[in-house]
Amino acid sequence: MPFLKRSLSNLVTLLAILIGTFFLLHTLPGGPFDTEKQLPKVIQANLYEKYGLHPKGDDSFLVWLGKDLGAYFKYLPQGRLGPSLTFIDQDVSAIILQALPVSFELGLWALLVSIIVGCLLGILSARFQNRWFDSSLQTLATLFISWPSFIFAVGVIFVFSIYLKLSPPALWEGPNFRILPVLTLSLYPSAYLAIFTRHVLIDQLKSDYIRTARAKGLTLMQAIVSHAFKNASPPVLTLLGPLTAHLITGSFVVEIIFSIPGLGRHFVSAITNRDYFLVMGITLVYSTLLILLNWIVDLLYVWLDPRLKQHE
Repeated sequence: MPFLKRSLSNLVTLLAILIGTFFLLHTLPGGPFDTEKQLPKVIQANLYEKYGLHPKGDDSFLVWLGKDLGAYFKYLPQGRLGPSLTFIDQDVSAIILQALPVSFELGLWALLVSIIVGCLLGILSARFQNRWFDSSLQTLATLFISWPSFIFAVGVIFVFSIYLKLSPPALWEGPNFRILPVLTLSLYPSAYLAIFTRHVLIDQLKSDYIRTARAKGLTLMQAIVSHAFKNASPPVLTLLGPLTAHLITGSFVVEIIFSIPGLGRHFVSAITNRDYFLVMGITLVYSTLLILLNWIVDLLYVWLDPRLKQHE
């Protein structure tokens, strides 16, 4: 019963995201077939008819939105995401399948780096609480959280590519090309995870079981690694859902700056060109992925803390 209830809730959430995205797309000025040189009205009418869409001004806004939304949803029962309005004679599904592995690899590497670096720095910061290492880490982490990703991108390109010449500045053609975009994308989540892990561990260090472990002869670091971090892992785990969302949406900017052939570049160009079907397809894929990841995080949370089963 809880699984069915959660599934229906996720489905409603997904539909709300799709309808909201379609609504926002239609509030933007311009249409999918607007070009620098105005097309003849007959050609525009034929293009709208070909894709099942409707030009602005023929109906009221809500009626026009409903007709175009119906044109989009008619493809889903067929297992398709609709034709691209920018890439002629290409289905959105094929475009996404070609670009998704690149974005997935970038996000996966950034997530792994964020978890390892963030948790490790959080443990060290809690171990050396109120010392120079802890103060320096919190200052740097605050800067990394405050600055947008494009500033990081410019900085790492200048330092590691132009000045030190250790890595290529752009493209996605080999292992060396992964270093700078993964580093850029993982800085914010690593810093956020480090600060959160530190605070949770410091709370755990005040517990009686830590005093008992220390009384048995364990060092502070051994007590943190063996006991405190295990009990701190459930609340840290809850951050993985939002952090994964940041890695997915934040990768749009990173992919454009580093000329990575992922979904981010397609998403931005699709919005610019009013490619409704491509925008909706990418939104559907990302929304489904995020909902699935949050569901997995909830399952892991219950697995780490079985007491939560009593509240289901």
